[in-house]
Amino acid sequence: MRALADASLRPPLAAFVRSDSTPTSKLAKWGYPAAADDDAFEDDMRPYVQAPGTFGVDAFDVVLIDGRYRNACAYAVIPFLRDDSIVAWHDWDDASWRRLLELEDAAAASIAAGAAAAATAAEPPPSWPSERQYWRAASALFTPIERVDSLVFFRVKDIVRARMKLVA
Repeated sequence: MRALADASLRPPLAAFVRSDSTPTSKLAKWGYPAAADDDAFEDDMRPYVQAPGTFGVDAFDVVLIDGRYRNACAYAVIPFLRDDSIVAWHDWDDASWRRLLELEDAAAASIAAGAAAAATAAEPPPSWPSERQYWRAASALFTPIERVDSLVFFRVKDIVRARMKLVA
């Protein structure tokens, strides 16, 4: 894992998300809500997604995205990343990795052609209702560094860092 070997890590290296709240939702297999219209599930997950802001630190060196609401977690962690922070994202399959690389290639081609906005390839429809489409958030926020099995390592895109500095 070159991404971690190349990183100059400083404390705090990591934080583990733990929620002390008792879920009010009835859960089904893999922690999904048992009822499709369970609004309480959204309320139960809010502290989980917002956890990076609860550790009292300015930034993290390495963040692991795994578990529920991964796209939302990716957006929530952005304010807590430095220019050299690394994001490790678990459970990437081959199709999602290829999709991410296609989007990166399309964006690079668009920039090289002088287009004002990066091109995006046509989005394939989900193959099933809860298909993991991690490439959606990842392609908007991160630059891929490498993939090791089902774990992908990223850095924050330059444009995202620039926008975050404008609003800080």
